[in-house]
Amino acid sequence: MTKEQAEAIMNVLFIAYPNSYKNWKPVQHSLAPKLWANHFQNVPVELVMLAVDKYIDSDSPFAPSLGEIMTLVKDSISRYDADTAWAQVEWIVRNVPEGYSMRLKELDDITQRLVKSDDIRRFKEVEGAMEKAKYGFMQRYNKIRAEREDTAIKTGKLEMIADTSKYQRAISTADLRLIETKNGR
Repeated sequence: MTKEQAEAIMNVLFIAYPNSYKNWKPVQHSLAPKLWANHFQNVPVELVMLAVDKYIDSDSPFAPSLGEIMTLVKDSISRYDADTAWAQVEWIVRNVPEGYSMRLKELDDITQRLVKSDDIRRFKEVEGAMEKAKYGFMQRYNKIRAEREDTAIKTGKLEMIADTSKYQRAISTADLRLIETKNGR
């Protein structure tokens, strides 16, 4: 994102959250777009605008932080979350009588790294094993996902974490919103 694009986004925020910015000094108004441009330098402006729109739609009375917008950007394109991944593991445990390794290969790579066929077998055979494993899985999954997201954002390689169709949908939706904004709609 460029400084000019960040200024346009900040103008949207100034209009949407006038009370949050009413006591700002001129130096804050000039530094904020630079900070936003630097923070989102490797993120397509369309994704940032989509995240800002989503935040505004949440009806929060306060202006968003950079971190809140970054979280919305990541959520708008991420393939999986820990809950979805664990639900897929649970489905395998409940519905696949044998041949777990074939089903595990269909899961995302983080889940494949954390759950093996022996784990599925243990979840089936040992009562309570799955419930005990869930917390550790969620923690490790979220840690790995967060590390990957940080790397993807820092390097500008969002495709590392993106569900291709979700990413394309997010970009095209954001493109339409930017066009509507430029045309005064």
